[in-house]
Amino acid sequence: LNAMNSTVDQYTNESAFLMGKLLAVMDELHRCYCIAQREGDIPNTLIGNGLLGRAAESPARALEELLDRSRIYIGWAKTADLPSGDDKEASRIAVFSARKVIRLASTLSESLHRANQLDRELAPERKAHLFLGYLSPILGPDADGAGAAETPTEPQPKGPNQS
Repeated sequence: LNAMNSTVDQYTNESAFLMGKLLAVMDELHRCYCIAQREGDIPNTLIGNGLLGRAAESPARALEELLDRSRIYIGWAKTADLPSGDDKEASRIAVFSARKVIRLASTLSESLHRANQLDRELAPERKAHLFLGYLSPILGPDADGAGAAETPTEPQPKGPNQS
């Protein structure tokens, strides 16, 4: 990417990167659904991963397919009741995570709409941007570049001179 004069500030706001990130977000939504509704039975290929190749060929068609295939997961995330009981903690976390993911997907979709560049096959550089978007963190301290953690983290061990 460096050889192509592609900078982080430039490509993180382009439609190819945003599309990759949206696919990753939808993978997370699909994973949450599987944890809560399929008792942790997560398929090898999640929804976004399954559309990654299509997005490189035609981002608009991939988005169209994503819309059709994700309806069940979006509907579930918006209407799911929080399960109760100690044995349902993973399902509760999955529902909360899914609701957070829906908010992220909404923001990404708005950005993609503003970019309005989904109607053509991606050039090699933009395919790399798509892949980088897909691989970028969606939750946690590096998710938006701001450094604010959105998921619980493990406490760091303290050294002998730290309190």
